[in-house]
Amino acid sequence: MRELNRLGLTGAIDAGGGFQNYPEDYAVIQKLADAGQLTIRLAYNLFTQKPKGEKDDFLNWTKTSKYKQGSDYFRHNGAGEMLVFSAADFEDFRVPRPDLPPQMEGELEDVVRILAQNKWPWRLHATYDETISRALDVFEKVHQEAPLDGIHWFFDHAETISDRSIVLPRWGAASPCSTEWPIRASTLLNDTALAPLKQRHRLQRYWRGV
Repeated sequence: MRELNRLGLTGAIDAGGGFQNYPEDYAVIQKLADAGQLTIRLAYNLFTQKPKGEKDDFLNWTKTSKYKQGSDYFRHNGAGEMLVFSAADFEDFRVPRPDLPPQMEGELEDVVRILAQNKWPWRLHATYDETISRALDVFEKVHQEAPLDGIHWFFDHAETISDRSIVLPRWGAASPCSTEWPIRASTLLNDTALAPLKQRHRLQRYWRGV
């Protein structure tokens, strides 16, 4: 941490990542936080690790954890970026876009409802508009039962988000987040499979702004 501080890093967000089980794999950081030895502020998101066990994970976590619990140096930051495995796509534009299974909506709805009822914010990894538009339909459906007003949520990546999807809804507090545009955009714009996107002025403006 001292080396990171030397480079000017004072804070980071843990977006979950693979194979990091909560709370077991966070015990070392928790111990450092309890001892007041952290010199980097860490905000952590809870990332489900078990396909078909996502609902149980979030039911358990919302009972045992509270949003923003912790200190200024180690704090719970909500859910994601994996909410359910059936809603997971990826940003490798050199291979065909994954087709998400038909059960995606139902599984995602179960988890988002839990998060909404507990006022947890979330982030969802979604590269393709085909994923984003389906997820937005789920969010809107949940909003009718458990209002999302005041709950922050966003999409990680969103490289191919459409004009229709990018218009912010009137519920919740959302924004697309394309964190890897500088790395991924050149591949995206040169991919013949995505040639129609090259003509989109919106996408070109995003690329020039990176």
